[in-house]
Amino acid sequence: INGFNFGLSVKDEVKLASLGYNKKLKQDDLEYNVGFSFKSDLGENNIVNLKSEIKKWLSEKVNIFGLYKHEYYNEKEDFQFKVGLGVKL
Repeated sequence: INGFNFGLSVKDEVKLASLGYNKKLKQDDLEYNVGFSFKSDLGENNIVNLKSEIKKWLSEKVNIFGLYKHEYYNEKEDFQFKVGLGVKL
């Protein structure tokens, strides 16, 4: 609903929960995507993901983009940056 999502599952006494938000904004030839998700076994294992991407469309099928991802997994973290050229097939 409005970019938010929620999930809960139970199987053989194993519980899993997820919560997230995704939003896409467009203005002329610029596009911005942002996302956040949180996943947990409702115990010690938790994963948090953050993602942000901006695209500048050069034509209907070609864009340049910048991407940022950050992930936290039980107090460990990983991140990546990408800059590139995208082609829509």
